[in-house]
Amino acid sequence: MYGLEIWEGTLPIIDMGGLHGPHRADTIKHLANACQHYGGFMLKNHGISEKLLGDIMSTAREFFHLPEEERMKLYSPDPTSLIRLATGFKDEKQNVFVSRESLKFHAHPIEKYVNLWPTNPSSYREVVSEYFVAAKRAEITLLEALFEGLGMQRKSIDQILDNHGQYAL
Repeated sequence: MYGLEIWEGTLPIIDMGGLHGPHRADTIKHLANACQHYGGFMLKNHGISEKLLGDIMSTAREFFHLPEEERMKLYSPDPTSLIRLATGFKDEKQNVFVSRESLKFHAHPIEKYVNLWPTNPSSYREVVSEYFVAAKRAEITLLEALFEGLGMQRKSIDQILDNHGQYAL
């Protein structure tokens, strides 16, 4: 079978490059095995360039280093908001507030939502759009392989992805 790595003895590392050639069947078996026996996996050769990964991390860092009043323009207590800065949550069991900022936004289809995204930092919309397209391509490739391994039909993927479009930074 096409090579399988285990990350620090805990999670399989799946080489998505194997899905595009003679090792497809082995790679799909690895995916199924990882889901069944480990409950998850890590990916490599997913098609998202190191440069783009660096750009998205840099853009996220820039956004979260903006002054608080700039970030808070996107704050909303409404979890159904199309874009919102979340600042944390209350842990009812321990009766504490967990402070954790995240920016949640819709991105599918991009054309419908991009104008709602922040304009500061200035690279935000361009970088996030480029990342979303690459991540969506990897997501579809991965889902096709998982569905193939489960014997499910392609139309099921399309139905699932139709309403899938919220992301967090």
